[in-house]
Amino acid sequence: LLRVMVLLPSQRATAENREHTSRVSNADANGQAMIRINDNLIYFYWGRHPSHANMDMRLGGGCHVIHHSSEAIVVDTMGMPGQAEWLRQYLERELGISRFEVVNTHWHGDHIGGNHVFADGPIYGHRRTRELMLRDRTRLETGDGDGHPPIKVTPPTVAFDGRLDLWLGDQKIELHEFAIHEQ
Repeated sequence: LLRVMVLLPSQRATAENREHTSRVSNADANGQAMIRINDNLIYFYWGRHPSHANMDMRLGGGCHVIHHSSEAIVVDTMGMPGQAEWLRQYLERELGISRFEVVNTHWHGDHIGGNHVFADGPIYGHRRTRELMLRDRTRLETGDGDGHPPIKVTPPTVAFDGRLDLWLGDQKIELHEFAIHEQ
């Protein structure tokens, strides 16, 4: 599992931001919503799927997007069909994003399911994430047995060990390897 640290200029959370992130008021019919954390960081919530076989999907989740100008780094790419397409279309239409990079925190289907939508840019991940995606390609592409839908496996194009620093404008994004949650 990777820990992503975004080093942004100091910004205090406002009451409006705290209130906005405590409830999802702008969800669409599928439960998907955009929650702005600050000027350069957005959380995209994928909604809850109460009847889904996988507990993670029943609880809901999403991904973070760090953006600057016309560039964005997408941290994990969601897992249900259509979610990554929705995300990319939103970023292109609403923010004018035209250059995308992806960071995979680990290899589970609900984190890598939309990688193929962003395959026109670099996809970063730990070396082990890439190895596990390739090892389990068939299982992931036919449905992983944990209740995740079949996904098109698009492994990281840049794999690393330890730490990797990325830059987005003047924002430094540090990717750190941690031995937690998953191998």
